[in-house]
Amino acid sequence: MQSWDTASKASETNDWSVCTTWRVRGNSTWLLDVHRARLEFPELRRRIRAQRQQWFARLILIEEAGSGIQLLQDLRQEGDISVRGIVPKDDKATRLLSVSHLIEGGQIAVPADAPWIAGFQREITLFPSGKHDDQVDSMTQFLNWLAEPKIAPRIRWL
Repeated sequence: MQSWDTASKASETNDWSVCTTWRVRGNSTWLLDVHRARLEFPELRRRIRAQRQQWFARLILIEEAGSGIQLLQDLRQEGDISVRGIVPKDDKATRLLSVSHLIEGGQIAVPADAPWIAGFQREITLFPSGKHDDQVDSMTQFLNWLAEPKIAPRIRWL
């Protein structure tokens, strides 16, 4: 699974586009990778495809706001990627607080020695007062999706 928090501009003063890649098995979840870059729209779309291919992601979550709306439309039209738009509810701090039990309960594993871990930890530690919150947004979007009740597929008996 991948969760994207996308930005719409690539200059050095703008936010980052962030993809967090996750593995879910039963009640355990692992954060496998954090990809963070400032990208213009065409390169962002290519990067989503590349990250999906690299990690064999089965589902991609994209915030349904700003550049995410057009990305969702484009990716759905292409038809070969399973994407889901996520409409954020509440403010960012409330969204993180609503899933903190997953982190505190030990259901989320994060690698100790990944090349991106220092920046990831720094952003989470400084949230909500830090300069950027894109990694937090991507993680929170995924964890909120994970915490949603899943509807089992209906079986039609013939």
